[in-house]
Amino acid sequence: MDVSQLVLLGALATWPSAVPTDTLFAEARRAVGALGVYHATIVKTERVRGKLIGPEVADVWIREVPRAVRMTFLVNEQPARRVLYNETVRARQMLVRERGLLGLMSIWVTIDSWLVRRNTSHTVRDVGFGPLLDLIDHDVTRARPFGGHRRTDELPGQGPAGTSCVVFTAPADTPGLHAARTRLCFDRGLALPLFVEVFDPAGLLERYEWRNVTPRQTVGDSFFLAE
Repeated sequence: MDVSQLVLLGALATWPSAVPTDTLFAEARRAVGALGVYHATIVKTERVRGKLIGPEVADVWIREVPRAVRMTFLVNEQPARRVLYNETVRARQMLVRERGLLGLMSIWVTIDSWLVRRNTSHTVRDVGFGPLLDLIDHDVTRARPFGGHRRTDELPGQGPAGTSCVVFTAPADTPGLHAARTRLCFDRGLALPLFVEVFDPAGLLERYEWRNVTPRQTVGDSFFLAE
């Protein structure tokens, strides 16, 4: 057992407040690697071109490696738009089916087309815990030469649904960052942030809430191949 594991075991009661930042994200990476195919509900709000869009609700199935996403947007708990992405099939395209008359057939669209960018600044490849950690890693790396992020731990268990939250604030004037401040609220059992708030200098940029995360799901060979 290495030092980081010993530190983590001693800090479980107050996760993540007593866990060093490097260990915190290393454990989150390990948790992502153990998820397998996972199922969840995501509630998302995002500011796009100055306007807050959402909250939008989506039922998602995700395979981190190789990257695949099956996602159904819900309106009043009813399916509205279905999206299927599988990088082993078409790395730069996804299959989309809308509700109503437009739902008579599915169409292939580029993952960063204007149709997608109307409501989000992300692509389908950004959905999931792995891409979230990649985005944080990018900001942490960019901010390090400017003094690194300042970390503030909130009281354990006081976040949404009993999560424990950590706030990371970037040094002022660091160029090329996605977020000026990020609030991550971790579930102790999953060791993953189930509630995420991202702020830029203008205010709230994104908010994500993960519900009913169910790891290690068994799906058929064609699950990420056909809509």
